[in-house]
Amino acid sequence: MSVNTTRRQLGSIGVICHVMRPTLEECADLAAAAEDAGAGFCTFPDALGWRDAWLILGPAAAATERIVIGPGLTNPYTRHPFITLAALATFHEMSGGRSLFGIAAGGSELTALAGIDRSDSPEQVRAIVDLLRRAARGDSPVPFALPIPDVPVVGGGRGPRMLAAVGDCCDVAYVWAQTHDILEKAAATVRSRGAAVAWAPLRTADEAYIKDALVYGVLNSPVATRRELGIDEGLEGKIRDQLMEGGMDRAAALIPDSAVGEFVVGDDIAEATAIAGRLEARHVVVLAFTIEDVPSRVAWAREVAAALPSGSG
Repeated sequence: MSVNTTRRQLGSIGVICHVMRPTLEECADLAAAAEDAGAGFCTFPDALGWRDAWLILGPAAAATERIVIGPGLTNPYTRHPFITLAALATFHEMSGGRSLFGIAAGGSELTALAGIDRSDSPEQVRAIVDLLRRAARGDSPVPFALPIPDVPVVGGGRGPRMLAAVGDCCDVAYVWAQTHDILEKAAATVRSRGAAVAWAPLRTADEAYIKDALVYGVLNSPVATRRELGIDEGLEGKIRDQLMEGGMDRAAALIPDSAVGEFVVGDDIAEATAIAGRLEARHVVVLAFTIEDVPSRVAWAREVAAALPSGSG
């Protein structure tokens, strides 16, 4: 397969696969729906115990022709960085040069279930991105069978140290699942360090799925914020226990209804455009909870993105 070596532009609209434990068929169908709707990029989950993050990208690429695809988001712990770069290069070849690299600290289940200490995650994220950049320039410590591609790097984080790291080393930073006041501070942090803001709003239209998306947002919020949201230490422990033992659905059911409004944006285009403006967002990213909803969600995002600064890439 001939691989286009020109670095792909992401465009202003992205899609995050938020289908729970997606099958190979669902990944392919979601990617095709995102491309048909006009999204520029789409990312797929890397979650402990789910289908392998790099293998599910294959069907997504096979079902599409233009959209840029990648993990959303992988982590620097569960695979050695050399293995991760080899996977990226392989997928880049498979997709005809349509890959991106998505990176974050990994979910709290890595610590609880796999015993992985993630306290150095900012340093580890910086290190793997630096390795990727150097290898793409030809300065690789490993004789990879394929060239390591120069691809867009998308990062994610919520705590101050991770936001700083992502802002420093990534091209684009996902900003989402944070209370409204913290959201603007997060966007300011990554912008000040050089990354473009990719805003992934939780919308009232997604009411049936919002709590699933909020589990990590709530648990990763500052302690003071969790208490203000009505989540005391006892409830917090129950949510964490259910996440580890009972799954996302049971953990989500424990999120108080009163907490949801602090994270959610209404469906009004003018309201969303105003928030995107305050965040100085360059990308609007759709959370795709179902494949059927992708066209309408992307259409909404396109209206919001029309007001973004030109030159989003």
